[in-house]
Amino acid sequence: LFSTAHLNPAELTLAAARIRAGERPDPPTRLQTQARAALGSAPSPGDPGLSTRQLLALGVANLLLTPLAGLAIWWGLRGERPGAARQALQITIPIGVATTLAWVALLVASRAA
Repeated sequence: LFSTAHLNPAELTLAAARIRAGERPDPPTRLQTQARAALGSAPSPGDPGLSTRQLLALGVANLLLTPLAGLAIWWGLRGERPGAARQALQITIPIGVATTLAWVALLVASRAA
């Protein structure tokens, strides 16, 4: 947000002086939204995220096939659609952890028997 892409040189100088004085930066909401979208923490207009149907399909694929399906989707989307990639991980990680724990429990139970 503090670059010549968003501020002119005079505004950059003023912002630097304010920060040095201990003032907390408070950029306009529009710039904050752009920054969040660029960092992947909010969907941007060019990245609407995954639809409900796509999220359900991904969850089913993770459960019935393998969580590697979700990781592959994350890998493929992470560059151009970071919001959708983040959603894929949010679905995949809990399912991956749960299936891993289930497999470990099965292995422990089979060895105990």
